[in-house]
Amino acid sequence: MGRNERCFCGSGRKAKKCHSDVKPNSKLADIYVKYMQFDTMVEDEGIRASCPRQCSICCNDFFFITENEFLLILDTILRTKGQSVVKMYVNKAEEYQRCLGENFPEIMEALNTSMPTMEIWEAGQYLNDNYFWDSSLSCIFLENGKCAIYEARPTVCRTFGVCDTCTVIQNSAGHFKEKAELTDTARHIKGDII
Repeated sequence: MGRNERCFCGSGRKAKKCHSDVKPNSKLADIYVKYMQFDTMVEDEGIRASCPRQCSICCNDFFFITENEFLLILDTILRTKGQSVVKMYVNKAEEYQRCLGENFPEIMEALNTSMPTMEIWEAGQYLNDNYFWDSSLSCIFLENGKCAIYEARPTVCRTFGVCDTCTVIQNSAGHFKEKAELTDTARHIKGDII
């Protein structure tokens, strides 16, 4: 793909101003494409999370993302903000991990042992809805009430309040192929990641 060609992701931007560091046939490219397809479908269908202004309640939960989504977030931060910002987020994540380990050692044990091989539906037992959680610890990417990685937000954030039910806005759950494809693509590695 030439640098002046349109980016593989479907954004309409030139590759050199979009995902120039990602090979079009890589795993990251697959996820970027599925994110774009999901977002386009949601936009075309007029499905929106009608969140109250400055609401970030869902950003004060702990949740799980796949290794692929982690790598996509890392790629986005490196490409758009640089290595020093990655270090800042690593420091925040280490603080979060310490708190989680102190308060919920059983979750840390699960993360360190069974999580790498656990099916996604099995991980639900470890969601913070089942625990008393210090909600003062926001997502490491929540800054001034906004998501600092909105373009690269993982599937759990992308679908919450849109097709996964949020108790604040009380939206209906939505089931459609783009969501299933997005979830499947984020979970499974097929070939090179980058």
